[in-house]
Formats: sequence, structure tokens, C-alpha cells
Amino acid sequence: MGAPCEADQSGPSTELAVVRDVRAGLAHAMTLLQFKDVRDKAAAVKQYLKNAHHGLRMQNDAAVIKLHAERQLGNLLAGLHLRGGDHKTSTRQHCVTLAELGVKESQSAQWQRVASLPDDELRRFVDACNAADKEVTTAAVLRLAKKLGQAGEHGSTTTCRPMAAGAVRKRGAARHKCPSNGEPLVLSQKATAMTECIEEAKNHVEAVAKLFESICAADHALFGPSERKYVRRLLAESTHLLKGALDDLASLM
Repeated sequence: MGAPCEADQSGPSTELAVVRDVRAGLAHAMTLLQFKDVRDKAAAVKQYLKNAHHGLRMQNDAAVIKLHAERQLGNLLAGLHLRGGDHKTSTRQHCVTLAELGVKESQSAQWQRVASLPDDELRRFVDACNAADKEVTTAAVLRLAKKLGQAGEHGSTTTCRPMAAGAVRKRGAARHKCPSNGEPLVLSQKATAMTECIEEAKNHVEAVAKLFESICAADHALFGPSERKYVRRLLAESTHLLKGALDDLASLM
């Protein structure tokens, strides 16, 4: 008898394994791009489970992973110096844009809004959806965050709000803290590990810069003047951005 086809091997255990894999990816993610990758994978898993008519609870498990990834993205984006991607203005130094990260301004604003929802409110919302056999969606969480934000504006002047997608935060400016739990926007338990990674990346960029200069000195014809200038600018900007990220993390620790 021939080997069973791929469809024959699918089942509840397979889908649970897929959800577990995405959840493991969330636990190990540290950078914005890694969280975005987890978010996109969780969205794809949720849609697959929905199309295949698997249980709502399993779909909601994937949706919750997607939400947690979006919260992390919102936290990180709120602390970065990003703009939407308008290159009309000329600046001496190029800053990374949302477009270059593959993030729309609307997504940035939504994820920051999702991140503004306190943890206990999110847990209650998910529990209520599961108990009522309702689908967990980002749209519903956005409505809840907006409702709670409006209520907080009437009752307090210290409502935690997401930063506008195109806004630039000055270096050294104080980070917002959500009054409900006081947790910084960038999770403290990840700050040390992120610092080490960024420091290592900065060292790598500096090593590449030295190697590039050595190559240029050994063979002047290998790169043209414009190519050398362009590579040097990219390396200098990379070092500048990494140093800025280190300064931002240092202010959180």
C-alpha cells in the first residue's frame, strides 16, 4: 500500500502543533521583524483553521498569539524613531521608515492601540469570547481599547495613549507608562537581551567597515568613488541607528 497522502495526516494534533509552533516563535521573538513574522504566521494559521472549519477555540488560540505579537509590535514602534516613508524631505541622515520595515502607518497606529489595552482587560475579553463562542479579533480589541481610552480621558488626565504612527520621539524623552500596571512599553525582561544583541550587531557593522576600508586600500579599482561613498554612508548610518537603539534601551533599564 502506498504512503498516505498529506491530507490523511492532518487532524487536530497537527493543527495544535502548528499553533504551538507559532506560540514558541512568539516566546523567542525579540526584534520588531521577528514579532511581525510571528504576527503574520499567526494570522495565516487562524485563517487556515477558520477555512478548514476547525474549532473556534483553536482559531481563538491563534488569534490570541496574533494579538500578543501585535501588542509587542505596538510597544516597540512607540519607542522607535520612525516615519511613514515620505522621502521628499531631505535630511543629512537617513532614518529607517515604516515602509522599509514593511509596516503601514495604519498598522502602526492599530498595534499601538492594541498595546495600550491592559493585560487584565485583554484576558477578560478573551475569556468572555471563548465562553460565549465568539471569535477573537483585532477589530474587537481595538473597539475595546478605544472605549476604555475614552472612559479614561473622562476620569483621568494620565490616560496611556499610543504615539501617532509618524510622530518622532525625541531621544531621552520619558517613556509612557500605562497607569493600570505601570509596565514600561518595552518589556524590561527583554531589554537586557536586546541590548546584548544590538551591541553585537554594532560591533559587526564596525568590523565590516574596517574590512571594507582595507579592501578599498588594497584594490582601488574594485569599487568606484560613488560605490565607496554609498557603502560608507550605509555603514555610518547603521552604526548611528544601533547606537541610538542602545541609548533608548539604556534609558529604560
